[in-house]
Amino acid sequence: MTDIRSNIENEKKITKTFFHFLTEKVQIKSTLYLLLTYLFIYFILIYLYPYPDGISDSNGYIDAAIQGQYTGYRPFGYSEFLILLHNYSNSISFVVLVQFWLNAFSSILFIQGIKYLFKIEKRYLKLSLEFLSVFSITSIYLSNCLLSDSLFTSLTYFWILTGLGFIHTSSSSKKTIFFLIHLVLLGFLFSIRFTALFYLFITILFAFFALFKISKIRFLLFCLLPIMLIFGLYNKQTNTTEELTGVSTFSGFSGWQMANNAMHVVQYIKIDTNSIENEEVKKFTQFVIRYNKFLPVPHLNTTPEYIWTKEAALKKYLYFQLNENRNTSYLDEWTYLGKNVYSKFGTFIMFHYPIEYLRYYLLPNMAGVFYPRYDDVLPEYETNTFSKELIKNWFDIETESSFYSNSSLIGKVSKYLPLQRLILTIVFFLSIITKVVTTRKSCYNKNQNNLYKALIFFIISFMLFQSFAATCFIRHAVTMHIGTIAAIIISVNELFNFLSIKKSGQ
Repeated sequence: MTDIRSNIENEKKITKTFFHFLTEKVQIKSTLYLLLTYLFIYFILIYLYPYPDGISDSNGYIDAAIQGQYTGYRPFGYSEFLILLHNYSNSISFVVLVQFWLNAFSSILFIQGIKYLFKIEKRYLKLSLEFLSVFSITSIYLSNCLLSDSLFTSLTYFWILTGLGFIHTSSSSKKTIFFLIHLVLLGFLFSIRFTALFYLFITILFAFFALFKISKIRFLLFCLLPIMLIFGLYNKQTNTTEELTGVSTFSGFSGWQMANNAMHVVQYIKIDTNSIENEEVKKFTQFVIRYNKFLPVPHLNTTPEYIWTKEAALKKYLYFQLNENRNTSYLDEWTYLGKNVYSKFGTFIMFHYPIEYLRYYLLPNMAGVFYPRYDDVLPEYETNTFSKELIKNWFDIETESSFYSNSSLIGKVSKYLPLQRLILTIVFFLSIITKVVTTRKSCYNKNQNNLYKALIFFIISFMLFQSFAATCFIRHAVTMHIGTIAAIIISVNELFNFLSIKKSGQ
């Protein structure tokens, strides 16, 4: 008897191209329904929230766009995006229009790509994938915000899809095309948000699944290209920061973030400052101990407020240093402290008090991946968190009274989003277990299983990066939202096929 798994693999091989798949009558109808759904959502969104939301980060993005250059704080990629759009229209509504439809098209293409690559044919599974992907309150609302989240998420969907296409196709020329597009997107993503630094390792994983067994030399070459790209962009960013501030660092913000994370631990430990060799770090640590003002932290979560609150130690010490060094600008001192003091302080706490760091920062922040209780955008519509004057200087807005909303819907719904995130994340990990259990009688071929592994690796890597790097926001989780749903649907599809085979007695 022919091996069951071999038969299934032969039967499930994908022979038609993605283009032919998209032009089938069923897929055309599906795409049209999705587009109409997005159109309906778009009109509801702009009626309820005629003007976009934002936070203090919005000021930095717009200020950099006005100046036409990196200003030392946030990555310049989103500001470049605003400049590009401004060449066509200076309407603030145009930004929302482009962000919303870029998110819509990337989501639809990703959904159709998953259905094509994994042959999702059961109607209720396809509808579940589409419904749960489209009706994401977070991703919809973020497209109406002057923030980089929506653009970063949309390009991430395209980036993942090109990576999966790179693994899937057997054509050498198509692999090269997919990979080159993938690299271009990686460069854009890195310029928009430095989170994309860890995307490099996902790209190398894609290359491993696509090429390692075919050609070790091509695999190494395709690994070298993204490494050179990110290394070049990293050096360029470091040089730009040095030219601007005199401090040779990739980003001063990373040091502030490390110190913020370490501040969760300080109140629970007794620091021996004599063990700190660096005099500047010792001086700051003594200031922290003497000042002794700690912020309330949500249970099973963390806070980013040590970076932003003026009464907290990090900002307080910055102003103290500015008073001592009156000839130093705010940006120069901010960057200097991030590179030379705060990053080293964070490293000292992490390595000298690893158990406490795990207990008071890492584990609570990891819990925040499952149940993120903190967010600075979704709870309510507030325009007083960004400068109306700055926005008026960039966009075609005449009066301050233009800023308003017609609804408090997002604020009311946002309280339930952490629970939704918890359920989705738990189901995601259960689906992985299900996939492992059913692998012996898999309905997927080896190539499809590699695609699944790559997708899972991206999602879990994103979660781990979130846990380690910074406070887990609901809005940051949206980047892996559709991927998470897709992974669940892929596993459920295999489970039903497994049960069908078992029921048939094969």
